[in-house]
Amino acid sequence: MEYYFFFSYTRGNHSPYLIKLFNDLSDSVREKVGAEKGKEVGFIDERDVELGAEWEAVIEQALQNSKVMICLYSPGYFKSSYCGKEWQIFQDRRTGYLVQNQLAPLPPVIKPIVWIPLLQPIDNPVVEDIQYYIGNPDDIHNRKGLKYILQKNVEYKSLYIDYIDKLSNEIIESANRYELPKLAPFPRLQNTLQAFPNNIDQPIANFNTNNEIQFAKHVRFVFVAEDPRNFGNNRAAEAADLYREIGGRDWRPFPGMRCIGPYVQHLVSAEDINFFCDELNLNRNLVNEVEQAYSEGKIVIFIIDSWTVNWNLQYQDILRQLDRGRPLINYSILVTWNENDPDIVRHRAEIEQTLRATFDIRANIWKNPIYYRHSICSSEELSISIIDTLVNLRSEMHKRAPISKVISGGIAKPVINNNFYTA
Repeated sequence: MEYYFFFSYTRGNHSPYLIKLFNDLSDSVREKVGAEKGKEVGFIDERDVELGAEWEAVIEQALQNSKVMICLYSPGYFKSSYCGKEWQIFQDRRTGYLVQNQLAPLPPVIKPIVWIPLLQPIDNPVVEDIQYYIGNPDDIHNRKGLKYILQKNVEYKSLYIDYIDKLSNEIIESANRYELPKLAPFPRLQNTLQAFPNNIDQPIANFNTNNEIQFAKHVRFVFVAEDPRNFGNNRAAEAADLYREIGGRDWRPFPGMRCIGPYVQHLVSAEDINFFCDELNLNRNLVNEVEQAYSEGKIVIFIIDSWTVNWNLQYQDILRQLDRGRPLINYSILVTWNENDPDIVRHRAEIEQTLRATFDIRANIWKNPIYYRHSICSSEELSISIIDTLVNLRSEMHKRAPISKVISGGIAKPVINNNFYTA
């Protein structure tokens, strides 16, 4: 069953006012599209128990078949892992639309409502591109929240009616204009990365750690390789075997190569290279982690399985945010290309388009092999690329590092170099 809108809210905000909003919005959409009385044009989850497998499937189908998502922003909304998962699935469908339509702008099909005002501004790159307010930010419904308007229904009745009229028009217009693709295969809610970082586990270092690390002599690796259990029947058996049991650091980029985790650890800790190394997990806090590494003088290298980036829309979204964020010069993207993989060969044009869209700044604008290398086709080439990248990134970071001068008393005084962020 298709819905015009999916009503996303945290259960802590459930109240008669919230249900009135849903019902009024449904009535307005229903009347404007000429649907028969009682037809469900919106989906709302009103369960009062934890998710069971059967009901989770109902929500998944509603997320897959809704054209617009209405989000009730509140302090509790951004603390809810399920709200973050719902938000992320719709974001993945938006990203799918972008890829299908030759990099058109992301469609405005996520529409927030300020239900209860936030005590602090949203500090989340995932949601910053979504228009936060309907109307002027200083309007009473944005300053006080729409729940307040409903509570003061006599005083603000006319404002509320106009609000519902405008929002229902936006829902119908977006639903008719943007045909979001369905996700295939559709991710289970329990396996979906949630969009809000508050409840996301911090990355775990799987290698060596050392608190006394020289500047630009510590490298953090991110292994972008899908868990093969998510492929189903969509991957050739000989290709799926390279991901071993869990993908990530367990993945082998090329036949005959050892797992990438221990491989790079051995490579960069060799006596003639001598880097400290550990691992960053790919999650919604990644942008912050890379920025933190930058502030600590640490290098980050992404080793990318080209098939995974084309396959996983959530990864595309995270990596795109990183690429379009601050122009940090402490990280590099290395894309592997297994010419013996029949799936990669068959879908080459599609994968290349996805990579160009995901790493638009580094691949299309910077065009500097220090920061982006494409089509690494063998383990030997990968080893050379990693070492060469480490040497060059370290050199670039030293060039732009703050310089210390000794003044009277022997105290080092930093001299700020404003070119530190220049590519």
